[in-house]
Amino acid sequence: MDEPNQDGKNLEIPKPVPVTPEMAPVPEQAAELSAEVPQVEPVPVRETAEAEATAVIEVPRVMSVAKTEAAPAPYDPTTMKVERVLEADLWDIYIGLPEDFRAIFLSLGQTTALAIRAQIAMTHVRASRIHDLVHKWLKKIPGVNEFFLLQESKIKTDQFMRLAAWLLTRGGHG
Repeated sequence: MDEPNQDGKNLEIPKPVPVTPEMAPVPEQAAELSAEVPQVEPVPVRETAEAEATAVIEVPRVMSVAKTEAAPAPYDPTTMKVERVLEADLWDIYIGLPEDFRAIFLSLGQTTALAIRAQIAMTHVRASRIHDLVHKWLKKIPGVNEFFLLQESKIKTDQFMRLAAWLLTRGGHG
């Protein structure tokens, strides 16, 4: 696809290369790929505008593997209260988790907190949905007794229902 420039001549625009599963790096290679950034030689400056308009500049195609973090969600007091209820009485379990799983568990907990926050913001709060969210999140903990999961889910669901009732009497959800 060519686009005309100021002089009316067409410039060639490179097309993006589709990424296929075969091209995707293996996690062990990801660190090597991100460390190997090619050095691009500077392009010599053309002396005339006409020569510059007709020149085709080759752009190196490099797949870079960079860690991107999601933008933090806005925290309001209700979301913070939901997170406090979720993390209550779980500090010892959290510390006992493997280091690499802690970040995953924390991320899942934040996602669960936002989902519970959305449920609490509804005018008709369903305890069963909140219980399911909490139970699914707690099931991610390896080696925990099912009865403990049910008990903690029930306790936390009751606390969320009290929070929802308090928000409703306060003058609305949110």
